[in-house]
Amino acid sequence: MAKLGSPGRAIYDLIKLAPRNDLCPLCGVRKVGTLDHYLPRASYSALSVTPLNLIPACSECNRFKHDKRPTREEDQTFNPYVDDVTKSRWLVAVTEEGAPATVRFSVGKPTGWPNSLVARARYHFEVYKLGELYSHHATSEMSGIRRLLRQMHSLQGKIGVQTHLKDCEDSAREHDVNSWKAAMFAALADNEWYCDGGFDVLAF
Repeated sequence: MAKLGSPGRAIYDLIKLAPRNDLCPLCGVRKVGTLDHYLPRASYSALSVTPLNLIPACSECNRFKHDKRPTREEDQTFNPYVDDVTKSRWLVAVTEEGAPATVRFSVGKPTGWPNSLVARARYHFEVYKLGELYSHHATSEMSGIRRLLRQMHSLQGKIGVQTHLKDCEDSAREHDVNSWKAAMFAALADNEWYCDGGFDVLAF
C-alpha cells in the first residue's frame, strides 16, 4: 500500500495529510512521516489496510509503539480518531529550580476523568517518551527567551515576567490545550523563584 506506484498509495498519502500543520497527533511535535497501525498488523492482519486503523505519525512515535498490543483498557494509547482529549488539561509541568532551571512534565488528573482514562494518558505519555521529548524542547525554549525575560525583569520586575509568561501560556493553549509550551509557560509563571531572576541562573 505504501510503495510508490501501488494502488493504495494515494489513500496512504491522503491519510498522512490529515493532521493540522503536518504535526504528529501522537506527540504533537514532530512532522508526520508515516502511518502507524493502531492495532498492530502482526496481531490484526485483517485491519492492516483499514483507514481507521492507520494513524498519521512521525517515525519516532511509530518506532516507540512498534507492535505493542493492548490487553486491557489501561494499556491503550490515545487514538486521535476516537479519543477527544483536547478539551481537558491532562499535560502538566513543574519548574525544577537549579542552574539552569528545568521543566519536568507529567500527566495530571482532569476533573471528571475516570481513573481508566488517566491511566491511558499516562500510558500514552510513557510509550511515546513525551516527558523526555518535551523537556528537551522546553530547555531550548527557555534558553531562547532568557534575554527577553532579563530585559522585562529589569523594567517591570517579577510581576512583568509572570504576566508575560501567562500571556504566552494563553496563546499556546488557544492553539493546543495540551501543548508542551502551554504546560511549560504555566509552570514557569507559577514559580516565583524563576520569575524573580531564576531564569538567569546558569551553571558555572
